[in-house]
Amino acid sequence: MLRGIRGGASQAGWAAEDPDGLKFRLAMPAKLENPQSGNVTISFADKSAIPKAIEWTMIFSRNGKLLKPTHKPAELIPAAIAFSELV
Repeated sequence: MLRGIRGGASQAGWAAEDPDGLKFRLAMPAKLENPQSGNVTISFADKSAIPKAIEWTMIFSRNGKLLKPTHKPAELIPAAIAFSELV
């Protein structure tokens, strides 16, 4: 089930879609939830998944045992960097 991320080829950053590097497709930022008691949850979007980016959520016990991995297609948001000229 975790074959896509096990090899260490996952990419959490988002590459520019144009040569100037001003347009991007963004997804959720990586998140670590570590409450005082209970399980630890890690969530991130893997853009290296083919054909579409995947959002992973993994729940671990306090001793590091993987309890529940889940995944779904990542929702990508178009974004651009805009520069305004000063007159």
